Amino acid sequence: EIRREIFHTWNNSKVDAVICPAHATPALKHGQSDDFTLGGSYSMRYNFLNFPAGFVPVTKVKSSEVHRSRATDRIEKKAGAVDAGSAGLPVGVQVVARPFREDIVLSLMSALEANLKGGADYPHLPVSMK
Repeated sequence: EIRREIFHTWNNSKVDAVICPAHATPALKHGQSDDFTLGGSYSMRYNFLNFPAGFVPVTKVKSSEVHRSRATDRIEKKAGAVDAGSAGLPVGVQVVARPFREDIVLSLMSALEANLKGGADYPHLPVSMK
């Protein structure tokens, strides 16, 4: 029922695809995900709905972006711990389309990569952590 409702909403709004976060933070270190499942809710939503999705890197975490001010609850504190030391890691977006429209996901991912990969902050691989 939830899947039908979302599909109906996309149809009424004439949405073919969505570009959104895949996770609340940059990549987690091994062992950091045990109590941070909520951070992946962006991608879990579309996995649950069985909508096709892909992830494409768009930039890197800047050193000025690794501190969360005024973290008060457990989730924000955990996100702050993940952010610490993440400067230089890739940051990407998730591209999601309607069921059976993987072609749209791949086309948008390709267009994003083609338009961003010449930029100074594009995360070329391999990632170099200093």
